[in-house]
Amino acid sequence: MHCNWQVKKTARSWTRSVVHLCILWCMLSVASLARAADAPPRIKVMPLGDSLTQGYALTPELSYRKKLRDALRQAGVDIDYVGGSKQDVADPLNDLAHQGQQGATVAQIDGDAAWQSYRPDVILLMAGTNDFRMTDVSSGLGAFGMVSNASAIATLLEKINAYYAVQGLKLNIFVSSIPPMGYASVTGSSTVLDTLRTFLESDGRDFGVLGAPAGAVAEAKLMAAFSPLSTLLARRGLHPDLSGMFRAADRDGDAVLSEAEYGDMLKSIGEFILNKYITDYNNNLRALASTVPNVHFVDAGSQLALTDFSDGTHPATQQGYDKLAPAWLTAIQAFLADQPRYWVGASGSWVDGSNWAISPGGPGGAGQPAGGSVFLLQDDAIDRGVTRDQSALPAPLLDLRIDASGNGAMTLLSQADLAAVLMGVGLAGKGQVVHSGGNTTVATIVLGSEAGSNGSYRLDGANTSLNTVLEEIGFAGSGSFTQHDGSNDVLRQLILGFSAGGFGSYTLEHGMLSVNEEYVGLHGTGRFIQSGGIHRVLARTSTAGGVEGTLAIASEAGSQGSFLLQGGELSAVRLLNGGSVELSGGTLSAEFLSNSGNFDYSGGILTATQFLNNGVWRVHGIRELNGDLFHFMNGQIHFAGLFGAGTPSRLDVAGAVEMEGPIYVTLAGGAAPRPGDSAEIMHATHGIAPLLPGLVRLPLLPGKLILRAAVVERALRITVDQVNCDDVLVVRATLGRQGPRLAGDVNNDGVVNVRDLAIIAQKLPAGASCTF
Repeated sequence: MHCNWQVKKTARSWTRSVVHLCILWCMLSVASLARAADAPPRIKVMPLGDSLTQGYALTPELSYRKKLRDALRQAGVDIDYVGGSKQDVADPLNDLAHQGQQGATVAQIDGDAAWQSYRPDVILLMAGTNDFRMTDVSSGLGAFGMVSNASAIATLLEKINAYYAVQGLKLNIFVSSIPPMGYASVTGSSTVLDTLRTFLESDGRDFGVLGAPAGAVAEAKLMAAFSPLSTLLARRGLHPDLSGMFRAADRDGDAVLSEAEYGDMLKSIGEFILNKYITDYNNNLRALASTVPNVHFVDAGSQLALTDFSDGTHPATQQGYDKLAPAWLTAIQAFLADQPRYWVGASGSWVDGSNWAISPGGPGGAGQPAGGSVFLLQDDAIDRGVTRDQSALPAPLLDLRIDASGNGAMTLLSQADLAAVLMGVGLAGKGQVVHSGGNTTVATIVLGSEAGSNGSYRLDGANTSLNTVLEEIGFAGSGSFTQHDGSNDVLRQLILGFSAGGFGSYTLEHGMLSVNEEYVGLHGTGRFIQSGGIHRVLARTSTAGGVEGTLAIASEAGSQGSFLLQGGELSAVRLLNGGSVELSGGTLSAEFLSNSGNFDYSGGILTATQFLNNGVWRVHGIRELNGDLFHFMNGQIHFAGLFGAGTPSRLDVAGAVEMEGPIYVTLAGGAAPRPGDSAEIMHATHGIAPLLPGLVRLPLLPGKLILRAAVVERALRITVDQVNCDDVLVVRATLGRQGPRLAGDVNNDGVVNVRDLAIIAQKLPAGASCTF
């Protein structure tokens, strides 16, 4: 779901980009300040893109342009739309010119190069929908990757900026996300959806093959047919809820799908897959914008839902198009805010105007920030603390950047309400925030931006609160977040360790943390330690990938993630562990918990409606699982401490247990088991099934003794017994076989051979007569 583009490109310093971030303000504001008596200059703005910019299929074609122009004028900003369409030369103050081309791909927009003719000051770019529409995936989904990586947009931006650099002109580009896409309900489909339907119906999944004699598909038959596809999608990080889609398509509730209902379900699967890749594309646009100084991301596409569309791609009404305008307005207004401010004092008060200048290292006395961009930067050996208390202006900031590239430290002591679009702490050096009062609202927080940087945030105080859309802790550098108290509310994503070189940590001691999606190690390394407080991962904001409410640990290949729950409460809709989890205290609850990494359970309370174990699960002491356990073939469960003086490991399951994978049992140190000794290591309220031979891997006992495993009255019990001729028969029956789960593998070396036969022979009681 995230892009590596910014990692592959040459890193650009956040500090260096400060100058570029001032360009738009300079273009839009300096002239009017120099000639205060004159009218402000009109800014040339080119809406650039495809039919979503054009306004298809409205008459007249308006798209978002009129509402945006009127809103900007109301805010005192006068713009002049430019482009090859809808140019009204007779009434330039009211024209709605644009460069939106119906059906245009990013490459076609690139080839047109309209910016060379009109030379706008600002470009509003929304493109990529037709690149998806024209993708042929009938033979596989690989083509989606080429579109979703946003490389075509990256090429386009480089070409535009290269032209402007040669001409000596200044430009700012606002690049927007694109909306989701659905199957058409009026005018027909598109290449991608047609071929996606073909792909979904391949390998015998068409209705004619699946239909029963009565011409209907039952859920069990459908699930069986789609099993290979589900495996393929899972490898690509796609996990559609096929059962839920089946129920949604079953309009008449008869538990089977008619041909029309089956078609609806295929559409639901297709929309899920397509919009997951569109989400990746939009995330990559966001990442791309963060690396190019004069490019700014606008999430206008997320304002539209499939219910707004008449043909799967375009809003049905002008009101639908109007939903795009506020996102563009917010982004543009942010860049039209007041001049940037640079901290030039030593430690001191935010409200003291002598500490601020309008250029790096310039003279103080510019007054405290009233908005725009604020830079707390230093490159010497002095430790500086900037105190922002209740006397500070409640100014909404475009972005706030805190960094120390020298040996000193730069710290913001935040004690009052604060709002910003972006907060960067530790850009190329070190920065920190101590938040002990007030309500801070920030769209995006980045701690530890570039390789070698270090950013930290400490949240404290019972009445403090932090409200964000996105928190990236350890982007390419090192980031840490410590929550002693207060509340941290993340509307979309909390990411620890974003890129391959990033390291992010979060410590929750008290207070409330609420997140929509959480990644502990996305492409990099993440670590979460919770010793108290309430931590909730809730399905609050819908995503095209359907991963809202998910806590993912070590999410992507090559990432590392660990979660230590020592106290407090942790709840999630889904918990996907590909790294390590240590549950030693507190309560952990999830509707769906999938472990494919390491899970150590030594204390606390564990509740999971479904616990799927494909990794290594270690149980220490007597523990409980409230829910059903599915122990798959590749998983392991370890119980230790049997037949010792202390408490042995045991798992009580308040549900059912289905076992395919091995269970490993080890004895306590100094254990001296005797014949007849017995220990219960697992109990399930609704039973344990099946217990296949060789699933329970038992250690060798000294002398003539052997351990046996059996399910007795819904409990898995380990009993000490004496070796007999039946044990010889088990070894003989499997002699020569290899594999991880063989009942005759006495020494647990993966093969049944003469060594196992010799061990059994030595353990037989004196005088026993068995056939070898």
